[in-house]
Amino acid sequence: MMDADHYRRAEALFHDALRRPPAERAGFLDEACAADPALRATVERLLRADAETEEGAPPIAVPLRPTGLPAGRTVGPYRVVRPLGQGGMGEVLLAVREAPYRRTVALKVVRDGGRSAEARARFAVERQVLASLDHAGIARLYDGGVTDPEPGAPEGLPYLALEYVEGAPLTEACDARRLGVEERLRLFVQVCEAVHYAHQNLVLHRDLKPSNVLVTPEGRVKLLDFGIAKLLDPGLSAVPAPQTRTGVRLMTPEYASPEQIRGETLSTATDVYSLGVLLYELLTGQRPHRLAGRTADEVMRTVSETPPTTPSTVVLEPPDAPAAEPEAGPAEAAALRGLTPERLARRLSGDLDAICLRALRKEPGRRYGSAELLAQDVERHLAQQPVVARRGTRRYRLGAFLRRHRVEAAAALAVLLALVGGLGAALWQASEASRERDLARTEAAKSEEVAGFLTGLFEQGDPTKAAGDTITVREVLGDAVARIDGLDGQPEVQASLLTVIATAYGNLGRADAARPLFERAFAVRLEALGADHPQTIEARHNLGHAHLTAQDYEAAVPLFRRHLADVRRLHGDDAPETLVIYDDLADALHLAGRADEAAAVRQTWIDLVEQAQDLDDPLVATSLSEYGRVLLVRHESEEAEQHLRRAIAIARRSPESSAVDLGSYLRYLATALLQQEKYAEAEQAAREALTLMRPLYPEGHASVAGALLELGQSLAGQGQYAAARAVLEEHLAMLRRLNPDGHPTVAASYGVLARLEQSAGRRADAVRWQRASVAEFERLQAPDALPLATHRLLLAELLIEQRSYAEAETILLRALHLARTRDTSLFFTQARVSALLADLYEAWGRPAEAARYRIEMSPTAE
Repeated sequence: MMDADHYRRAEALFHDALRRPPAERAGFLDEACAADPALRATVERLLRADAETEEGAPPIAVPLRPTGLPAGRTVGPYRVVRPLGQGGMGEVLLAVREAPYRRTVALKVVRDGGRSAEARARFAVERQVLASLDHAGIARLYDGGVTDPEPGAPEGLPYLALEYVEGAPLTEACDARRLGVEERLRLFVQVCEAVHYAHQNLVLHRDLKPSNVLVTPEGRVKLLDFGIAKLLDPGLSAVPAPQTRTGVRLMTPEYASPEQIRGETLSTATDVYSLGVLLYELLTGQRPHRLAGRTADEVMRTVSETPPTTPSTVVLEPPDAPAAEPEAGPAEAAALRGLTPERLARRLSGDLDAICLRALRKEPGRRYGSAELLAQDVERHLAQQPVVARRGTRRYRLGAFLRRHRVEAAAALAVLLALVGGLGAALWQASEASRERDLARTEAAKSEEVAGFLTGLFEQGDPTKAAGDTITVREVLGDAVARIDGLDGQPEVQASLLTVIATAYGNLGRADAARPLFERAFAVRLEALGADHPQTIEARHNLGHAHLTAQDYEAAVPLFRRHLADVRRLHGDDAPETLVIYDDLADALHLAGRADEAAAVRQTWIDLVEQAQDLDDPLVATSLSEYGRVLLVRHESEEAEQHLRRAIAIARRSPESSAVDLGSYLRYLATALLQQEKYAEAEQAAREALTLMRPLYPEGHASVAGALLELGQSLAGQGQYAAARAVLEEHLAMLRRLNPDGHPTVAASYGVLARLEQSAGRRADAVRWQRASVAEFERLQAPDALPLATHRLLLAELLIEQRSYAEAETILLRALHLARTRDTSLFFTQARVSALLADLYEAWGRPAEAARYRIEMSPTAE
């Protein structure tokens, strides 16, 4: 019988073997178990068990087969060009899509072992994660699908089509360009911004390392490979999270946090630790810990217990242990940063030592509370301001102040010394030191407040700390609003969190809940920062859009006017940012019924677009699209089509435009074509929009529902009523699923189905759907809301066709009173109501009354 020591030795060798590539494990066991065949047999049995359960991998010493996709092979709409690289689960290929537009992509295809249920689940989670992220610093997801099965294989392999990024890994790019410390820090801030965006969307990356952070030739950072990312709230994904076996953890040990190495619960602090490793390596050319050749137990002890050497010290010392990859010596590492080792050590001493070591704390709660706070400390250092990571001594803060204001400080000191000796200078310096100390305390308190706030929210999803099994996004948001009231004395924190929660409510279709929060955020920033502060300007713009969404157009107009003045002052008249706000103002004026003012603003916009320097800027495409949307509201569809086609052309050319952008422009184009009764062209545009957006939102989204609406209407226009009905019913089902508490779009969808049934000659079904539309609008809106009034008119039209004249008359007389007493939209005017009344009385056999309302329809009558 084998004793406990045998199994302890076998387990240690098993973990050592796992750290080696599969092809090297047999040789390792030959040497390690030469005198003990039984020990080798036990280790091999453990490795086989591991291979059978970890992502379907083959047995020991048999490498994963490649995907077998040679150059020229077609995968979905993509043609493979050449391999780009390989990872633990997938192979990445360069591929090209030729039609309907040309796009170069990085095609990530799961390997042969990926046919296992676990591997497919992990791949599905990666797709869900990428679909939720839209940030300039994160490689975009364009598409996804399954390859055709290989001969003898039961099914194809999942693939993702990702944004192809031409660039080099972060550390290699910095060394190749011999970037100095400041330039490396600025690139690092970009990485933090991308990671913070992912955290805001409740996504942990879990594998931050230089090879997953590319730097483009233009000097922009792109974050890649969310293959082992994790949703902080699994409820946000329809895909069950894959279960990883105990003892086998997906990570890169050199960049993994202590809690990741130990297999404990992970949080945003996990990625902050990995960012600390990245920063350490960027600054020194070395990693905090050398793990090559160590056993699993040694790795765990080192990462969990051994404090890293300060960066300013390590750059002066030759490595005392081998690294996993060749590293430059002190002289070479310093030269790559444009310094000598001694000067590099002085440059890193102090602030940068403190920032690195705080990010690398063993205890998650003692690190920076977020990637954003880490980036802010780096930016403070670059601006020669006191950093939160260092203790706030008066001497340190005074030194930081004097470094920032060398010229002013020297001049003032000379004058004061000449006038009153050292006394005046001492008093002045003490005052400045006090101000700096207060600033640092404020920032530190702000960091702690945000960290505590987010920690409290995330704990709700932890079954060990929250009662019950699940918690919905709406419940988390509701609790977050209640917690904000407790952040007294921290107006900037309150305003930031109010804005985030209001935006989330808006994305959920809860404009009623979003607007009061935007109002509070603006009021807080106005009082704390003043009217001209950039954050107040942003808050004013957000509130304007909240009023627009809530159909309070008059309230939106003055906010957009002020915002336009601010943007013109900051960016100039012909900047893309200015064009977008002209759109907002014109839209608000038009919806408020101030047509002449809207036309004047729109003409200014047209003139500026013609003068714009960079017509390929994505913001120009956005502006063109927004103008096209306004024209669609006015039924000026031919001009709208021209602007939308220009926006689409820019989006196809610009690498900065996303599939979501292009899909939205195509949707608006489909509407413009529908208004012109170009149904076949509208169908083509709507189908392309769906092709772009469905992979990004597998569980549905308002944009996907909109594209289904345009597709259904285009099919109905071509007389394909059965196909149109199926598409429109899918559209309605998606809207109901996205808005379980009801929404005006659901009410409008009932009306669309009513129009379809009317066209198909099924009048009873048409009336049934239109009654449902009116009832839903009545439940959601005020009695005199224009959408409700418009749908009542549509019901009246159907009732006239069914000869239900008395009910139609009641609806139309009420509508006429409303049209006479308030400004109305293009679809609901006094002339239109009068026309329907004339039609009603004519069909009812009351010609005198019909003639009276015919007179009211004339232009002179209005």
